[in-house]
Amino acid sequence: ARRCAGSGTPTLSVAGAWVALGATWAAACAAATRDMRALGAHARRARLARGARGGLSRLAMCGAALVLLAFTTGTLLVVQKRLGQGKDARTGIERLLLGQGGTGILTRRDSPSRGGWTTGSGVPRERGRGDILAFVAVFTGFGRSSAGRRATLRATWFPSSRDALAKFEEKYSIAMRFAIGDADAGAQVGDTTAQKAEAALQAEIAAYGGFMRMHGVTERYSNLPHKSRTFFASAARHPLLSRARWLVKVDDDVYVIPRNLNAVLRRHTPAAGAEQRILLGLIKRGDIYRPDKSKGYGKKWVERSWGLLASSQYHQNCWGPAYAVSQAAAAQLGSFPGSALRYLSNEDTLMGLWSVAFGWDMVNELDLGRKRCREGAAVVYGLPHCAGLCHPEKEMPALHANSSCNLDS
Repeated sequence: ARRCAGSGTPTLSVAGAWVALGATWAAACAAATRDMRALGAHARRARLARGARGGLSRLAMCGAALVLLAFTTGTLLVVQKRLGQGKDARTGIERLLLGQGGTGILTRRDSPSRGGWTTGSGVPRERGRGDILAFVAVFTGFGRSSAGRRATLRATWFPSSRDALAKFEEKYSIAMRFAIGDADAGAQVGDTTAQKAEAALQAEIAAYGGFMRMHGVTERYSNLPHKSRTFFASAARHPLLSRARWLVKVDDDVYVIPRNLNAVLRRHTPAAGAEQRILLGLIKRGDIYRPDKSKGYGKKWVERSWGLLASSQYHQNCWGPAYAVSQAAAAQLGSFPGSALRYLSNEDTLMGLWSVAFGWDMVNELDLGRKRCREGAAVVYGLPHCAGLCHPEKEMPALHANSSCNLDS
């Protein structure tokens, strides 16, 4: 099918199959005829039996060739029909392999009104696979609080313009974007509507760039597991994001030290050519919050699938504010349709479940979850009391003013 896509002439491949299998049919039938004629020249019973068996075996070969010919022809015609739906044969075969209508990360340099990669947002240049160390998706949402956190990040560690994004990538070998889906049309977004929230986001995109839109993923906390799966699964097959050795997810309320993040990821990067599947983060275990027993603090993290886990505690997993997945692990996750996977209610425990199911190496990295800036710290937040900085818009500037955090000051 890929050869058909590359040549753009699947009909010729069908014709070739007819010629090759037709020649096999003719040769087999000729051999059967010779064996049957040999029966008349030999009268002995043993020779007669051997000749009959030989003739029958060649007739069976003829039948098998016909069946194979019919199957091959039907398969190639189906592929040709599917490929014919688009102008580009290679695009068609990718759609055939990856499925139609699934949620993905858009790659177009679209106008702000159309979403996708926005014009001039500093999309990484398309080069070879593995030529940058990491792609970091900063998960964010709609509303004033999320917009306020993004403004705080741009004033501290996140690149504040399109040019700054490009320079950041060249300096640290890390591409970085805010990752956001669609506003929830069926609910209020803070104190405004979904339409106004989308309009405000488009204005922000036009001013700063640096966004990755995941259309088809509705922004709400309960949908975070699906958003995470969409990022990792789609990014592994994305012609630009697949350049990265690591796919990193961080929340918009943590402080990232880019130089140290580069060092941490390089420390765990498999040797050239290795396809090691790794989930890298700060490992934890914790209680399962059951719907019938959780009150107050635990309500946000209620596990609706608690009955499947047969335990009062989760399996081993990584803290959700910051963790990394190797490109090989993300590719494996993306090879399964989303509907074929088991989901839990919380993103961090779900990634831990998948790492066990797929046989990934779960590596404990303390520098991806430090309480304060210290030597080697790559990500700082207020664990275990807060899954992020407790007061990010106040704490972030203070951390950035500290030379132990802002290593480029």
